Amino acid sequence: MQGTNYPIKEILGIKCKPIPDCEGYWAGIDGKIYSTKKNRPRALKPFFNGNGYYKVGVGKAGVGKNQLVAHLVAFSWLGPRPTKHHQICHANSDKLDNRPCNLHYGKRGSIKDVAEAPINCWLETSNALDDYFKFHGVDSERTGNWDMQDEKST
Repeated sequence: MQGTNYPIKEILGIKCKPIPDCEGYWAGIDGKIYSTKKNRPRALKPFFNGNGYYKVGVGKAGVGKNQLVAHLVAFSWLGPRPTKHHQICHANSDKLDNRPCNLHYGKRGSIKDVAEAPINCWLETSNALDDYFKFHGVDSERTGNWDMQDEKST
C-alpha cells in the first residue's frame, strides 16, 4: 500500500501529515497527534480506552469526538483502509506504538497479511525494528517494504 500524498509539515520539530476531515490536527511520524488550532501548536495528551489503545479528542468535521490514535495516524500516513474488512495492525504487537512504520492494514486472523504488509518507514527506519523483524524471519529493505523470507532459501 502506498502512503498518502498529503503534504508533510514540521510541528514542534516532528514531521507530520494532516488528518483528513480534522482541520487543524496532524499525525506525527512519532505516532502522536498534534493540534495547530488557535495558532498554538501542541501535542495532544492521549488517554486509554477500555482495550489498552490510545485515544485523543479531536474535532472531526466540526464535531468533537474521541478517536483511536492508531486510526488517525494510519489514515494520514497510509491512506484509507483497502476494504471494510481490513483493520489496523501493529507490526510489533505493541498497542501503544502508533508510529506509521509500525502500522499496516491486515485482515483479522491472517498472519500472511501481517507478515507481507508493506510498512511505510521511508522517513524513519529503526535498527531495532529491523532486528526484530529479522529475528522473526522477515527481511527488510530500506525501501520500506517488508517481505517474508522463503524458508527454502535460508
